[in-house]
Amino acid sequence: MDKAARPALLGICVVLVLASIACSQQGKAREDGQSRQARVDLSPTEANDRVIYRVPPEYPDNARRGHIEGPVTLHIIVNGEGSVEEMRPLQGNPFLLMSAMKAVKQWRYRPYVVNGVHVEFASNVTLKFAL
Repeated sequence: MDKAARPALLGICVVLVLASIACSQQGKAREDGQSRQARVDLSPTEANDRVIYRVPPEYPDNARRGHIEGPVTLHIIVNGEGSVEEMRPLQGNPFLLMSAMKAVKQWRYRPYVVNGVHVEFASNVTLKFAL
């Protein structure tokens, strides 16, 4: 690298470090609850007991034709109103995954309340596909 490019590179590094520090401070504020509610972790059984509306998954035609069966496990985050806000797959056959996610996204849960405040909760959901 030539000497003329070094000051520009140093400036870019300084900007990146400052941006990283700013993001870190925002993350700490969220962790302290200043800009975000606390999240409660529930066992799959506890979360299942809170379901008030459940949509069964449709068995995908390609999985049916291929005689594909098995469980699909999703990690979900439910917002304070009881709707599934986020989810990510933990395990399961890819041919069954989208059907499971589409169904669980429609589920509704009884809100979780802590000290009179609705808070989000996280849990795992397992759907079993069998022919």
